[in-house]
Amino acid sequence: MQKKKIIWRRSPAPTYNLSTDGQALFFVSQDGSLYAVNMKNGQLLWADHTSIKLGDVIVGKELIYVNSIPFRSIDRRITAYAKKTGVLIWQRSLNEPNYAKYGSLASTLHHDKLFVSHVLLSPISTFSEPIRYSSKGSGVYALDAQTGQMLWHADIEAITAPISINNVLYIGAHDSLYALYEETGKERWHLNMEDDVSAIIPYRNKLFIQLGLTKKYGKLLEIS
Repeated sequence: MQKKKIIWRRSPAPTYNLSTDGQALFFVSQDGSLYAVNMKNGQLLWADHTSIKLGDVIVGKELIYVNSIPFRSIDRRITAYAKKTGVLIWQRSLNEPNYAKYGSLASTLHHDKLFVSHVLLSPISTFSEPIRYSSKGSGVYALDAQTGQMLWHADIEAITAPISINNVLYIGAHDSLYALYEETGKERWHLNMEDDVSAIIPYRNKLFIQLGLTKKYGKLLEIS
């Protein structure tokens, strides 16, 4: 059996998934900082400690995108950095004050647009059921990926990140599955569900849908 060796190692460790463009690794660490390291040797390329970062890094051609919260604030933002240097290019606030404490931003990059679901989850607890979450007041946004300019907004109680297939966005929502046109954000169709759509997995020409935000409510549907 061939013995394997560690090529390189560095800290801090990522809190979320690693993202890459084939040359560098991008990740958010446990202290909320953003790092870029060389894939071959682990050398630090750049780091940003100016705000608290959340979630996976989305990698574009020239920019990378990550959720951020300024220090002493609950304002959720999408922040774009130059991929090679870490220079901040733009920020876009998508804050809803009434629900910001429980909010998160889930994004998808497609062509020259960044599609963002503002998932605003507030906990609901009962004596007979495990904790569930209610999404209220959230929305789906399209931003220009280069400038952060708002292109359109759809008033949907989003739970999942938008999934792009053939220029159509699919979004899991409160008791519904939505299909929106990418260019305008206008509704193509929506399906009423018996529970919240908590995950969407595209496969070929089909969508696999998970219903429910806990295992107790989980189901898997196939929609062609």
